[in-house]
Amino acid sequence: MTKLFVLIGLPGAGKSTFAQIVRERNKKIKYVSSDELRKEFSEFKDIHSKIFDIMNKRTIDMLRENNNVIYDSTNLERRYRIDLFNQIRMLPLENVKVEAVFIHNGLNQAIEQSNKRKNRDDVSEELIRNMYETMQLPSVNTDCDEIIIPYICNTNNEFNLKYCKIFKNDEDFHKYVKEVDVSLYEKYFDEGARIWLKK
Repeated sequence: MTKLFVLIGLPGAGKSTFAQIVRERNKKIKYVSSDELRKEFSEFKDIHSKIFDIMNKRTIDMLRENNNVIYDSTNLERRYRIDLFNQIRMLPLENVKVEAVFIHNGLNQAIEQSNKRKNRDDVSEELIRNMYETMQLPSVNTDCDEIIIPYICNTNNEFNLKYCKIFKNDEDFHKYVKEVDVSLYEKYFDEGARIWLKK
């Protein structure tokens, strides 16, 4: 089975660390990054839709060749994840599983980790806080097939993937989110209530 790993998380959450660990373990896995595409296509770096059109096309081409792919961006807004999920489902791509890799240990930890990163002075605390407000939880069968929570440990400044927890339904995933970040959990259900009231 071919897998697409869609990384979801704030700047500094550990997405690139996860991608690096997986790529070191599996040299054949393909990698697509919005940051790298913005460097490659600098004329489009501020045109979000153009960068993600390129990113999605590359991803789908790699999946067509039966490659597992890591899709690295913040991917905070559900509508973009749904768009990618639907593009894959509409294509004659058999046995592609979309895994949402949710990397989040709370707003404060993301800010703290981001402050430790070198050569990323373009990511301010204010930007992370603003992005946190746009964060929407993944949902099984809406924008992914499963949700993965990776547990990464840091031993002597060396990062290792300890294990991954897999959620096959939203109910169990929401219990996890409530334990890790109750504010995000409450925001998610406030958003759901507003959508329901508009119907």
